[in-house]
Amino acid sequence: MLLLGPEQLSTRDFKLLLQHAGFKKRMCGLGVDEIHLLNSWDHIPLIAVTTTLQAGASGQGILSLLGLHPGKFHLLQ
Repeated sequence: MLLLGPEQLSTRDFKLLLQHAGFKKRMCGLGVDEIHLLNSWDHIPLIAVTTTLQAGASGQGILSLLGLHPGKFHLLQ
């Protein structure tokens, strides 16, 4: 898993890394800080991490914000 900032996503070197066959084969997820900047990266697996997400309206609001729909994601608690 990679964890990086949004500024790194648009660099030439990162784009080349994503095209490397060996790297793509081993990559299982990508974590990005400041996720609100990722509106055009919907083809990359998303890993969102928190220890304080509560069930109910606040949890549903976060899932909606991230574009996560029931049956289309895995939630580990």
